[in-house]
Amino acid sequence: MFVDSPYPHGSFWLDVVDKGVKAIAVAIGGLWTLWHFRRRRTYKVRLELGISGQIFCADNESYLVIACTLKNVGLSKVDLNEPETWAEVHLLKSTGRDKLRRFEVFRSHEWIESGESVADSVVLPLPAPETYVALQMDLKVMSKESQPEDEISWRAKGILPSPNVVLQSPASIAGIQPPPAPKGFIGLLKGLMQGG
Repeated sequence: MFVDSPYPHGSFWLDVVDKGVKAIAVAIGGLWTLWHFRRRRTYKVRLELGISGQIFCADNESYLVIACTLKNVGLSKVDLNEPETWAEVHLLKSTGRDKLRRFEVFRSHEWIESGESVADSVVLPLPAPETYVALQMDLKVMSKESQPEDEISWRAKGILPSPNVVLQSPASIAGIQPPPAPKGFIGLLKGLMQGG
């Protein structure tokens, strides 16, 4: 024998409220996930590049060793656009700059996986050190996408002084002292009036 409830529609409304609360919770969870995804750019294509060089001499000739590094710090695989991935060396002179050479890098890698690091190096002959002041090294990496307008490029640069250049050491720069500051308010006013 069943007793009639004094609230015949109570279970119906409890069910509606329960489903409404669950729908709101799912919507809030979805929005939070989307915000987190956009803010952290979890699957955005991200690469870290590096280029460095060292000059050495052998048999009275100068050579440059260039080391290029590439690391995928994102969570997506990146396909490399091989023709548009290169390194270039310029001779910086007092009269301007001259391109020494452009060469291909990372040719053995069509893509780079998430978390993967790759490196490439090359040795180039250099002109006499007295003919240039410094070397500028440029590295360019471009992604390969199905649509050319979606391709992304990254760049890294490095400067290497000529072995003939004498760099100022921090100790010699620190030896240069600024003029003494004027003392007191009157001294400050005099200094400002004199333009110092």
